[in-house]
Amino acid sequence: MNKKIAKTIEKEHDQEHGNKIIAPALSGIETRSDLTHDQEQEQETEKEQDQEKVYQDKIYFLVDDFIDREYAGKTQEELKQDRAFFPLLVNYINTNYLQALLHTNMRKGYKEPTYNIEQLNYIFNIYIQLVYKYKWNNRPSLLEFSILTSINRDTINTWLNGKGDRQPITPALCRIVKSWRQVCENALQDGNGEYVKEIFLLKSVYGYKDQDNTITVKHEVLPTIAAGDIPQVLGIADKLT
Repeated sequence: MNKKIAKTIEKEHDQEHGNKIIAPALSGIETRSDLTHDQEQEQETEKEQDQEKVYQDKIYFLVDDFIDREYAGKTQEELKQDRAFFPLLVNYINTNYLQALLHTNMRKGYKEPTYNIEQLNYIFNIYIQLVYKYKWNNRPSLLEFSILTSINRDTINTWLNGKGDRQPITPALCRIVKSWRQVCENALQDGNGEYVKEIFLLKSVYGYKDQDNTITVKHEVLPTIAAGDIPQVLGIADKLT
């Protein structure tokens, strides 16, 4: 029998009886199983760094664009002294980039947007960089971050509390959002001399409470002074005043 015909019959027989046909190994191609754990970790780290750089490059491009449009010729120090600059910058970045980036799921039929927490953490880190570079008081806040990203403040609060039905609250999500709050609290506690305002913000925004300071007064029995010793005691008192 012709070898070619015999091979074809054998192949059809294997397919008919469910025998597996093993494809020849692809030489020169590195599969995931060939990678070591360290190599996989390295690839993941590089991927994360690349992704963060994409956000950073885009946001800083918008920062430069906003300054060129609205504050041409101003130095960084002059921009930082202008209290109106940073809120306007936050709104510009939100309107021209982050609102569309983070809320794409809304256009796909979702009732509520779902968020990638790692993506948000990258953006929070970039936000902190911008705060210390351009904001007059160096104070980040969760409220301002919610404006930057168009994330409802109530949503952030549910993440902090670990409860919510809009998006599953994972331990990682809760931990990362609490780290954001800690950064904002630390900035307030460092302060810049406006102690009354700082204390008010810590109480109203982050739930700080006054400690109950109880002063205990001990009622001790004072020694009795004889009538004849009173002039002498008064004379000592006069010398001390």
